[in-house]
Amino acid sequence: MAKYPELKAEINQIEIEFEQSAMSFEIAPPLRVKVGILNAINKEHNQTNAATYNLIPINRNKNVIWKYVAAAAITFLIGSGILNVVFYNNYNQSESVLAEFRIRNSVLTDNIQQTSLEIESYKSELAIVSSASVQILQLKGLPISPESNVTVYWEKATNEVYLAANSLPWPPEGKQYQLWAIVDGVPINAGMLDVSDGNALQKMVSMSNAQAFAITLEPKGGSVSPTMEAMIAMAAV
Repeated sequence: MAKYPELKAEINQIEIEFEQSAMSFEIAPPLRVKVGILNAINKEHNQTNAATYNLIPINRNKNVIWKYVAAAAITFLIGSGILNVVFYNNYNQSESVLAEFRIRNSVLTDNIQQTSLEIESYKSELAIVSSASVQILQLKGLPISPESNVTVYWEKATNEVYLAANSLPWPPEGKQYQLWAIVDGVPINAGMLDVSDGNALQKMVSMSNAQAFAITLEPKGGSVSPTMEAMIAMAAV
């Protein structure tokens, strides 16, 4: 959260929504419950005082008190029953909110993991393209496909070859782009391109002593030798 403010903001928003949802379930007991209990207590208090000063017979006062106590108890039980129903319904609603929160938390966790993987991928790509021993080649489109543009990163220290398909037309059905390295005048297969990855770096076949790189449009799966009339981009080393 300290490294990614947008993640902190998202978690804060989820907590606020969860708190608001919980507070929306708050409910006051019915007013008649409080009124009934207070009335019963007041009547009991008055009857007790009357008995103390012999204003009414003691036995009758006890009967009256118990009647009001019973009335208060019945009122309380009715109120409790109503509250039990209300709280039970609210409990079910809270469970639904909690389940939704868990789902959102799970989605957020997946997003965090995916973002972490993307960040690591960007770091790896940055390390490759910024290496001092990397030679960067821009394969420009030939007349057959002038809009094509591909970048080849050739790490001469390890002979590793990486490619970024900056701009390539979507291949026709049953066709696929293939990279070739020209070594001592002979075209060598350097691997197949996956245009669905956009301009993400793709690791190709390692090469040494290449004098040029070229791309052709071949049958899906590749060819053992390039189709020269289908060469769409090329660059000399």
